Amino acid sequence: MSAPPVALQAVTKRYGRHEALRGVTLNVERGSLLGLIGPNGAGKTTTFGVLCGWLRADGGSASLLGVPPAAMERLRGRVGVMPQDSHFPPALPIVRQLQHFARLQGLPRDTAEREAERVLHEVGLWESRTKKGSELSHGMLKRAALAQALLGQPELLLLDEPTNGLDPEHRRRVLDLLVSLRGKATVVVSSHLLGDLEEICTHVAILVGGVVQATGRTEELTRAGRRMRVRVDPGQTLPMETLHRRFGADNLRYHGGLVEVTRSEDDDAKDAFAALLRVLLDGGVDIQDAQRGVSLEEVFLSATQAGGGLTGAS
Repeated sequence: MSAPPVALQAVTKRYGRHEALRGVTLNVERGSLLGLIGPNGAGKTTTFGVLCGWLRADGGSASLLGVPPAAMERLRGRVGVMPQDSHFPPALPIVRQLQHFARLQGLPRDTAEREAERVLHEVGLWESRTKKGSELSHGMLKRAALAQALLGQPELLLLDEPTNGLDPEHRRRVLDLLVSLRGKATVVVSSHLLGDLEEICTHVAILVGGVVQATGRTEELTRAGRRMRVRVDPGQTLPMETLHRRFGADNLRYHGGLVEVTRSEDDDAKDAFAALLRVLLDGGVDIQDAQRGVSLEEVFLSATQAGGGLTGAS
């Protein structure tokens, strides 16, 4: 069996007396898009630093594609990394800088030029390709850093806050780009924008106080298959008999304009959600809002406030 793309086993890291990572264990599934989330100071950036070999762990083991951080040169061209803060030479056009990065991966000159063009188009910077590092705005620097990580179509991407500071148009562009990579590459993305991660990530890991408090598929952690909520105008009459027949009276609650259905299984979750909406619409009910499961923000707050009361999903 091949090694997982990202593997951390009981990793510890200290800064003086402060223990930033306290036995972090995490295996990332091949082809997944995993969101690494946690409050400030949780250890997310330190985790990235250990994985990339920028920081040396004090204990435990880590590997990318089966290779330990000390031998990262063996992964040239296979791993793309976007740090939280990136800088480009102030006097060099970004297209030339990206071509240089591609050559460092071992690509021939003509291939490096094509790769630089491709990634600049993907992040929406082609028209700004001749701008120098000193002329780039914060948002443009973020996109240039992402373009660098995408060079050579690596099989593993580690992205730290890739949408932070982007305007809505380019944030949407980056999110769509990351979704397009699912199944083609393994992507680990750290972000404080939980709504973005809930939308795009297949898996989530919650890091609190240097410990992984919960990990699993996004739908499992948010209980998307087990809880459905629909908000309606509280003055309307609901087709309760049909709802009871379809979902069971014990599984249904209606209060203050909020219809809640709790299920014991995750199977046919999307069909069940569609059926709930269909029953309400066929009954002439005006739907104001609908949600499967709880939000990732609620899961995150539960993990942080309860000090890790969540259990990990396998």
